[in-house]
Amino acid sequence: HIIGGEMYYDHLGGDQYQVTLNLYRDCGPDNVNGTGFDFQAQIAVYDAAGVFQFSQMLDDPGELTVPVVLDDPCLSAPPEVCVATTQYTGIFVLPPLAGGYTLSYQRCCRTPAMVNLQGQMGLTCTVHVPGPPDNANSSPRFSEYPPIALCLGTDISVDHSAEDPDGDQLVYSI
Repeated sequence: HIIGGEMYYDHLGGDQYQVTLNLYRDCGPDNVNGTGFDFQAQIAVYDAAGVFQFSQMLDDPGELTVPVVLDDPCLSAPPEVCVATTQYTGIFVLPPLAGGYTLSYQRCCRTPAMVNLQGQMGLTCTVHVPGPPDNANSSPRFSEYPPIALCLGTDISVDHSAEDPDGDQLVYSI
């Protein structure tokens, strides 16, 4: 049922960080079990050595249906295409720690509509909060999301740029 997601954080001052987890799910007929979002998302926190520190539950505020937008007015998406989104947020207290922290969320399973994935593939979203001296920082987040529906045989350009609330320089590599 899961289509994708993203996790990022904003430094609020001191040891406090607001963590945001955006998730997307299939709300159409391919979600054969009618699986919705979890009432709570569990975020695990690890130190730089990968040692579990603690976990925190974030409440689901409720989902919204994402509109299907096609750039060509002559095209229409099949009526069964449906994507819902939710945004879990919470405040984490992360005292300065050499090497920082890795926050992680995991969930099974991807929507069966994703025919390029085999079996019961899940989703893992992670974000790294650096240690001192860079811990008073917020993470970048994507500027745009890819379209929900694509037209077979039509060229597409997807913007994978990101924005950083601190104005940090972002570098991309392949």
